Amino acid sequence: MESVYTDQLLFLDGKYHLYEADFAKQTVTEIACGAYAKEHGPGWLVGESEEKVSFYRRLEDKWQVIPVNTIEVDLLYGRIIYCRQGQWYVYYDGKEILLGQKRESTPLHWDWTTVYFNLPLNDDKSVLSIINPEGLLVQKEYLGALVLLTRDAFWDEKIILVPLGNDYFEAYYRTRQLMGATDEALYLNDFKNGVFFWSQALKCWKKISIQNCYVLANNAVLMFGQRKTGFGGCCRFVILYKVDENASCTQIRVGKKCALGAEVKIGGWIYPQDVGKKLVDFDHPRKSRWLKIKNFFGLGKD
Repeated sequence: MESVYTDQLLFLDGKYHLYEADFAKQTVTEIACGAYAKEHGPGWLVGESEEKVSFYRRLEDKWQVIPVNTIEVDLLYGRIIYCRQGQWYVYYDGKEILLGQKRESTPLHWDWTTVYFNLPLNDDKSVLSIINPEGLLVQKEYLGALVLLTRDAFWDEKIILVPLGNDYFEAYYRTRQLMGATDEALYLNDFKNGVFFWSQALKCWKKISIQNCYVLANNAVLMFGQRKTGFGGCCRFVILYKVDENASCTQIRVGKKCALGAEVKIGGWIYPQDVGKKLVDFDHPRKSRWLKIKNFFGLGKD
């Protein structure tokens, strides 16, 4: 007969006693005893005081005992996390690991709350810690500052970008690492932080150094600029760049304006665009009718 367990907390002789009853074996076993105790989530806090307490929970027919020494205890994807003096810890693989300060990105849809932890080290280094839905702890040491990219402005969802150096980043979204080779988009961007393209060779995201750029497709960006002319005037221009699979940019065409649609028209040239695949065809451009006329009369060069 399979054992059936139940837990019971009793106050006896001036102390709290946590008992486990096995109805199949008709046995009662004392699990813990202390001057302080209370039921907390999936388990019990038992100890001599709020500062000297352990967390007890039954896990796979065994009792797990974690010396948390705090009553600020939470459960995150099956892992027990707890806070002492503003610093969060996790009990992982039989030992306590310091996570640091807890951060939350809480969108309007509460199911998508992203919890992560940040621990500053010396020399401007820090450690990002994330517990994913499988209960695995992911830790990444980085130099500099995290970048929070807006994935969805309506839901206020954020992507966490972890700097790797030289404008390369790892990305985490809803506690999972975001890989451009397997996700639909090969770029990430918002108005505040700029544009990041996936580098297939390095398996990470690279920030595009082009200022004031607009993502046209998975392999193209436009830069909008202006330069001063005589008598205090200015001239506006547009530059079309090709972005290869390793996030390197090559200038393709410059024009005074750019027309977008099924085709990209700039500087007298027309580039077909696969709207479904979000790709610009840089290999088969053709001249516009006006450019052909200008070339015929020797009025334009390209």
